[in-house]
Formats: sequence, structure tokens, C-alpha cells
Amino acid sequence: MNLWKLNPWALVVCFGISAGQAQEDTPDVLVCEADELREAGAYADAYMAYELAYPCYESVCDYYHMAYVKTWASEMSYYLPYPDEVRDAAVFKAYSIIEEHLAAVRDTLSYYPLALMNMSLYFGHKKDYERKLSFCHKAKDAALLINGYRSHNASTAYNNLGVAYGGRGNWSQALNFLDTSLSISLELGRRADIFYAKNNIAHIYAELGDFERAILTQEEAVEAANEDRNLARALNNLGALYVEVDEWETGILHLKNALAIRRRLSDTLTDNIFSTQLNLIWAYSESGKARRSEALLDEVIDEAIALAPSFSNSAYLQIAYNYKARNVLEAGHAAEALNWVSKAEEVSSWSAESWAGTKLVKGKILQALGRTEDALWAVQEAYRVLVPGYQPADYTDIPNWRAMEAIAYTLTLFPLQAVLLEQKASEIADFELQQASLKTLQAADSAVTASRLSYQSQKSKELMSANSKSLYNALIGMHYRLYQKTGDKLHINRAFLYMEKNKALSVMENLNAMEAARFYDISERVVEAERSFREDIAFYQLNLNTLSSSSSPEQVEAWKRELDRLTHAQDSLFDIIRDQYPRYYKTRIALVMPDLETVRRDVVDPDETMIEYFYTDRELYVLIADTETTHFLKLKADGLEKDIRFLYDALRNNEDWASEASYKVYQQVFEPLQSYINDEKLVIIPDGPLLYIPFDQFLMKPPGAEPHQYLLEAYQTRRLLSGSAALLYKGVQQEVGIRYGVTAMAPLFDGSEGSVRAEDQFGPLPGAQKEVSMLDQLFQGTFLTGIDATEESFKQKCAESGILHLATHTAINDQFPNATHLLLKGTGKEDGKLNIYEIYGQHIPAQLGFLSGCNTGFGTIKAGEGAISLGHAFAYAGCPNTVMTLWPIKDDLVPDLVQVFYEKLSEGLGKAEALREAKIHCLKNDDLFVHPYYWSSFIYSGDLTPVQLSAFVFQDYLWMLVAGLMAVGLFVGIWCYRRWQ
Repeated sequence: MNLWKLNPWALVVCFGISAGQAQEDTPDVLVCEADELREAGAYADAYMAYELAYPCYESVCDYYHMAYVKTWASEMSYYLPYPDEVRDAAVFKAYSIIEEHLAAVRDTLSYYPLALMNMSLYFGHKKDYERKLSFCHKAKDAALLINGYRSHNASTAYNNLGVAYGGRGNWSQALNFLDTSLSISLELGRRADIFYAKNNIAHIYAELGDFERAILTQEEAVEAANEDRNLARALNNLGALYVEVDEWETGILHLKNALAIRRRLSDTLTDNIFSTQLNLIWAYSESGKARRSEALLDEVIDEAIALAPSFSNSAYLQIAYNYKARNVLEAGHAAEALNWVSKAEEVSSWSAESWAGTKLVKGKILQALGRTEDALWAVQEAYRVLVPGYQPADYTDIPNWRAMEAIAYTLTLFPLQAVLLEQKASEIADFELQQASLKTLQAADSAVTASRLSYQSQKSKELMSANSKSLYNALIGMHYRLYQKTGDKLHINRAFLYMEKNKALSVMENLNAMEAARFYDISERVVEAERSFREDIAFYQLNLNTLSSSSSPEQVEAWKRELDRLTHAQDSLFDIIRDQYPRYYKTRIALVMPDLETVRRDVVDPDETMIEYFYTDRELYVLIADTETTHFLKLKADGLEKDIRFLYDALRNNEDWASEASYKVYQQVFEPLQSYINDEKLVIIPDGPLLYIPFDQFLMKPPGAEPHQYLLEAYQTRRLLSGSAALLYKGVQQEVGIRYGVTAMAPLFDGSEGSVRAEDQFGPLPGAQKEVSMLDQLFQGTFLTGIDATEESFKQKCAESGILHLATHTAINDQFPNATHLLLKGTGKEDGKLNIYEIYGQHIPAQLGFLSGCNTGFGTIKAGEGAISLGHAFAYAGCPNTVMTLWPIKDDLVPDLVQVFYEKLSEGLGKAEALREAKIHCLKNDDLFVHPYYWSSFIYSGDLTPVQLSAFVFQDYLWMLVAGLMAVGLFVGIWCYRRWQ
């Protein structure tokens, strides 16, 4: 904006011309040109024009214009590779002019807030964050006093305060100030200020890891962009956010659009173009396009070097060198990589994160070169950059992660330091160094846990869990090695904790919520509102993810607005809960991680053995625990995932070679454990690709050996999502109480009027109708088939039934797992697609869920969650006792297994035992069921207890009732006869 005021007297004094004359080299013209150059981003030319104009006003003591010119010149200096003394002089000159002449020349007051803002920027570059924050507050106070609340300066000052608090990791304060800035900007209708506020708010959400809201807000910043340079900036940031959540093609598209705009605005390489190029390099690399990434990286480095010294001090050139060094290191050329990282160190960039990245890469290179101690000091150099005032006394020191300028570095620097410390400990046989290594990893875990608990977005929690998987790999590996060295079972207990942290975290959080709601007297209305928001937000997010390409722009915008409204409403509700129900809020999000002894005592039966797996690409860690002993093993996992997928395909497709594949995987994951197993009942907590296969089908002898034996025949098995979740469920069930009765549903797929309207891929299911008919003969309850088997009925009945049996088709969505759904009959209120995200929003306290569709236990594996399947959704909703399937099965063969299972339940057998008996019955009594394709697809996850029903097989007990009534009648008759004799 051009704030220039004409001063004819200044022109006369400087140039000896009359006030009415116009000259091209007047300060008026110079400053007008400077303003235009500044607005266009030509900061070097703008700075020179301001400096040329300044002496004219200084000679006549025109303090107003002196203040104006120096204020903007000082701001321009920050965008240029000038020496620190030039920047310092410009900033302090502007500030001193205004400070000295506030009283004498009141016009300078209008620039006072801006001068204070520039002072805060100056101290920020100096890493004096306390003085930076102090000047931000002074600028805000000055803007409110001089310009008023409804002013551009006030909006900018609040915006700067938000950015300053964000840099310190004080996210709550940051968002408060940025929201105030946005509110003022919206009231004033200033699109540029609205853009800056939304852009910064999106950045804060991204720093928090809340990428869903970050993307939503960044899209709003795109809408608010008032000019091409801001539009390019918003698209660049939006593209980077999409890459962050692995939506690479969308991210690359936005980045290319941003780059096209920035190339159009400049005929040479600029910082902005450089930034977008780096984001594209990153996006190509993350999406597996390594060659395109490498070619673009070489291109941009060559272009920057050719323009020296323009980029000699650029953070972007430093980042480019960091990328190059990392790529060369990954190619196995550590010495060459060190040369590239040395080039990065020669760049005088002011960016803390760029410098930290350089030191991180340097540490990895030095590690590869065997220079362990030098690598440790490189990590310490990174800490010094990221933590103001941090001065390590030794390479074992770690900073307070809460003070780090970028907390995400705890997931890279802390584990690297831990690995290096353990290497050094091995080199010099120093046990204390190994303990220091463990302490470092534990600090990283604290940072991850605290960060995850601060996120309200499920997507962000999933990302944090995925990123922290390598940390838990390191922690479990460390505890294994320490256990092998010391024999101290404390290390087994700690390893169990980290194994559990990698499984079913969202299920645990929701079970916590249910428990907290019962214990802390929170209004059911508030709990229901929270659940409703979660479901509605998931619905609109799914629409935006999956349907945008086929929907009108108006509909997409309407979804975005509604999603924005729901998100803000959910935030407000969380604020209310935190303030009014603090104990509930804390419990709702707390990760309650019980120790191994508690889980063994309260979850594992006395005659059971618990086997918990933790999968990495190279190792398979196994924890085995029964009532008396605990063992901690490490098995090789090289090629295991490939073998498991081969086995899964063989089972799924009913192939003859399934026996060979089964025996091979059995030898890898189970046979080495058998000498440690003393019981015939097993609790299995699988991880990684092991989630895809049923253990029952493992062939325990080579194919062709006699007698032929499946693991099913030797052991009774049940699964758990995690031991901690199972323990939590016990507490929740006690509070919720037991539900009785059966609700069974089987819609039609025969094309009739009452049939589900589904694609041709879903054929008729006559077997499903038989299942419901058979249940109707065994139990009391609600049995819905055909037109009555509606989604609406399910939602009405799911909170009041003891058993939920759903016999229908499953539509799997691999791209968006939450869109996987069971097909039921639609109504005017519901579409008949019972989505995973909808199940997440239900309350299902059933004793058992039997999901008799195809693939109901199969889903995308996510770190920290397991397989995101329909079974996972039922557990989240409060029903972790589920029978599920891992692949499609023939409809006409299912009813036999289902009937035997329920008959065994009605006899009082536990759920795991009943399913085992049903499988053995089918295997032994029907030649059609010999191949494990037919019977092993069914798996049970949950507890051992029998199902309690209000009435078991009523006809079986009818004769007892009749006999009892006859006996009572006879007794009364005899008594009456004797009384009246």
C-alpha cells in the first residue's frame, strides 16, 4: 500500500525546484517507485530507492518522511543477503527516529507500530526470542492505542504475535492471536490480511500435526488470496500439506500450479520459486519418482549457483544441499555425501530448521563413515540451533524437547543420538552410555505421546503413530538387547509397553471416553454431541476425498463450509469439556497403558499363553507370557511379508499349494515358540502382515507328512487388538452392563423390489437367509431379512442387543478405508451403506458381533491401529468381541459353520472355544471343508467368556416348566384337600 504524503518543501530544498514542478528523480517519485517495487517483490531495488530518497528529508528534518523511508528500508533489508550491520543500522535508525520525535512530530506515530514490528523481526533473526516477543506485544499495544482495534495495524500486530507464540510452541496462544487477527480482517474486509491470517493458522495446525484442519484452512487461504503472489504462496503450502498426508498426486498438482504462477511473475530464480522447486523434489521423492526428483534437484542447484551471490546465504540452497547429501549417502557414497553437506555448512542461512537439517544429515554421514563421536557432536550442534540457550556439557546431553523450535525433530534427532550412543557404548564397552541411549529414546517417546494427546484430529494421530513406528522399533530393540545383557525383566515390561503403544490406540481412546463418561458424571448429551461431531466430520471429509471430481463446484464449496462449521463447533465443545469436566477430558484422551503383569492377571486366563508380536522389516519380536513365565524372543523377518502375502493369496484363492506356504510361514513365526508354550489355549496379538492370516490354518508338519495336523487341532486360539484395550473393555463392560437378546440381519441381493440396490458384483446370498432363520429357531430376539434388514434398523438396535449377527456383503475401499461398508437395505433416512466411519460413531455394547460378510476382518494396516476393518470399527464402538472373515467365502457353505458355532454357544461354551469346535466339526465331517479356505477365514477376537442370553433355546426348557407347574398344582391340591378334610 502506498502511504506516501506529498511534501513540496522537501522537494524545493533537495532539488532547488518549485513545489509545482515534477521531476523524475524527486524523492516523491523515488518513494512511489520504491513502494511499487516493494509490492512487486523486487526488494533490492525497493531498498535502494528508499535509501536514495532518505537524505533529502534528513536535510530538512522531515521526521515523518524520514520515519516512513527508514521503516520500509529496514523491512526490505530482511529479504536481502545484506550483512548484519546493514540490517541492524536500518532497523535501529527507523526505530530511533520515531522514538525521538514522537512528541514533536505526531505524524510519525502512524509508523510506530510498524517500526516495533520490524524490531521484533530483527530480534527474531538474532534468536533473542524474549525481546522478539516483547516487541510484538509493544507493537500490538501501540497499534491499539494509535490505530484502534478495527485497524490494519492491529490485525497485523495480532498476526505477528500468533506467529511468535507459534515459534515458541505455544499453540493455544498462537491460535488465539491469529483468530483475533482473522476476526479483525474479516470485519474490515481486507482480503490480503484475511489471507495472511488463514495462511498462518494453517501453518500452526500443520505444526501441531493436525493436517486435516491445516488443509481445510489452507484451502480457505487459497480462496482469500488477493493477488498472484499470495495465490502462489497458498498453493505451494497446500501442495506441501497434501504431500505430508501422502496424497502425492494432489500435492504435486498444486505445487506445479504454484510454480507456474511464480515463474510467470519472475524471469529468474527467486526464493519463492526455489521453495516450490524443493517441495516438488520432496513430493517426487516421497511418491517414488526418484529420477524426476534427482534431476530437478540438480537443475535447481545449478541454477542457484549460476546466480551467485544471490543465493549464497539462502536457506533454500542449504536445504537443496541437504537433500543432495542425503541422496548421495543413500546411494552408498558417504565420502561424497560429506562434501555436499560441507557445501550446506558454507551457506550462511538464518533458518534454524535448515541448519538443524544440515547437522542431522551430517550426523548420519559421519555415522556411516564410522566417526561415531563426531556424529554425536553433530547432533548436539543441531540441538543448539533448535533450542535457544542450550549448551551441552557432553555428547550424552539432551535438551528439553518442549523448548525445541521444531518438536518434529524429536522423531529424527533423538533416535539418531540414541543409536550413536549405543554404538559408542559398544565401541568402548561403556554400559552407562547404553543407559544414556535408552534415556534419549524415552524422551522422544514422551514428546510423541504428549504431541499425540494434543491432537484432536484422528488423521493427525494416525500420522503421528505412523511416524513414530521407527521410534518404537528402536525402543523395543534396545530393551531386547539390554534384556539379553542383564536378564532384568524390567526390559520385558518396557518392551511390552511399546508393543502396546503400536496397537489399537484409537480404540483405547474411545473406550477411555466411555469409561470416563460413566465415572465422571458428564452429561450424556455432551458425550452424544461429541460422538455426533466425530461422525459428521468424518462424513464430510470422506465426501471431499472421494466425490469432489464428480460433484459441482457449488456442492464441494458447500461441503467445505459445513466441514469448517463442524470443526469449529467441535473445537468449542472440546473447550467446554476441558473447562467443565477436566477429569473426563483428561481420561478421554489419556493413553492408559497397563503393565504386563496387570494384563496377564486380568486379561489372560490361567490356562492360556499370551503371544504378542511386534513386526519390523528385519526382525519379528515376540513376547510370550503365561501365569508363571515370560520370554522375550527375536526372530528373523527378512522376506516374511512376501511369504505371508503368498500364503494369503493361496488361502484366499483355494490353491493346492497353500499347504507349502502355510508350513513355511509356520516355521518362521510359530515353530520357534513352541518350546516356550505350556498351554493349549493361546491369546495371539498379531502385528503387521500377521494380521492378514489366521493362525488356525498353520500346518504343523511338512505337507504330506502323517498324521496331518493343523494348529487348530493342537491349540484353541483367540486374538486381541491389544492387551491394554482388552483390559479397558472389561472396565467399560462392567459399567455399561450386559445386553441380552439377538439381532440378526440378512438383506436380499436377488434383484427383487425388496432387494438391496447394489452393483452387479454382489450376487444373491441365500445362505445368509438360512443363517438368520437358524438363529430364529435357537434364540429369542429380532430377526430381520429382506426389506426389513435396513441400516436404520441396525442403528436402532445396535445399542440394545447382546448378539449382533450381520450376514451381508462387504464393499471394501482400499484407498479410503473408512468408506468400507456393510450393505443393508436403504430407507428414506439411510442409504443402506453402513460405513466404518458411521460405526465409529455408534455405541455398540454387545457381547458379540458376528460379521458374516466377506473380508470383514481385512483392512488397511496402519501403525498404531492395526487393520482398519469393520471389526476394528466394532471394537472402537465398544464391541471388541467379534467373529470376522479375512477373505470372501462361498455363501452356501457358511450356514453349517455358523449353526454349529451358535449351538456350542447355547451349550455354554466360550466364544473362542465355540468357534474352534465349529471349525473342527466342518473339517472332520465334511470333505468340502478340508481345505483351510473354507473354515480358517473365520477368526475370533475378544474375551473367553460365554455369551449370556436372556433365554437359551426356550423349547428345550419347556418340559421343565410344565413339570414344575404340574408339581406345584399337585402340591396345592393335596394341601387344600387335607385342609378341608
